[in-house]
Amino acid sequence: MKAVIAMALLVAGVCVSATSGSLLGGAEEQRAELKAQQAVTGSFLGALSSCDEAAEQPEGEPDAEAAVVEQTRLECRAGAIRGWDAELADSDLSDADLVSSHAAALATAEADVQRMNTAASETLEGLAVLAPGPRFMEWFGKGGIGWLAGLVLVVVGAVLGRQAAYARATAPTKGSSATPNFDDAVVTLLEATVRMQPLVAATKDGDDCAEARAIIEHLETAVLAPVVDDRRRYQARDGVAVFAEYFGPFSAGERNLARAWSSLTDGYPHVAADALVAAKAAFEQAAAAYAKRTV
Repeated sequence: MKAVIAMALLVAGVCVSATSGSLLGGAEEQRAELKAQQAVTGSFLGALSSCDEAAEQPEGEPDAEAAVVEQTRLECRAGAIRGWDAELADSDLSDADLVSSHAAALATAEADVQRMNTAASETLEGLAVLAPGPRFMEWFGKGGIGWLAGLVLVVVGAVLGRQAAYARATAPTKGSSATPNFDDAVVTLLEATVRMQPLVAATKDGDDCAEARAIIEHLETAVLAPVVDDRRRYQARDGVAVFAEYFGPFSAGERNLARAWSSLTDGYPHVAADALVAAKAAFEQAAAAYAKRTV
């Protein structure tokens, strides 16, 4: 249950912090929107302005008729109107009829567009780029509290998740005790190793030492296997570095016991004797490292 709560807090914290943090770019987004608006309205005003310029009497043609100039202006403004208003783009009205029928609307549109441009320019001037410090303080006033709240949720969720993971890692496995007895296991292994050494030393090559093999088999199931099954608990409790200091020699001792068993099975007790010596040294090193961790 604690793991589920931890995950929910982590997700909620990330969402809240991300939402609040996005407010940092709010001014930039508003500036971009206003510039886009200016680009659209400016293009319309620019088109109308170009119509007026095109309607001026051309140089070198002082006798150009005013009607021709005005017709040019009307056709240009009609094109601008069609481009601005999608509903009029496919109108069947002639350019002259279109301009005359929409003269009042056109004047109103020009005034509205000019007003929009002026308002956008004034707003953009007020959105001058702030220095990092003032910009951060401006954002913190809007979204800082939400961002901090999300951060707190993330931290709490991480702590709960870590506690849940630790509880799983240190939970006793089936058939094991609630508290790992590594030191007791090592003492048992050392005593058994010392007891087996004279038995193996008295065995000739080619002969079997059933008693020593039986001791190793019993150690494998009753002592070694439970400790190996609980290795995650030791690691979670002591940390990776400390765990490696005592469990590495322990693993070496386990391998040498297995080597002694196989050597006895194959009829090479002198090899088994060397393996028992190595196992005893490894278990002694593991016991010393394990005792050192509590100092």
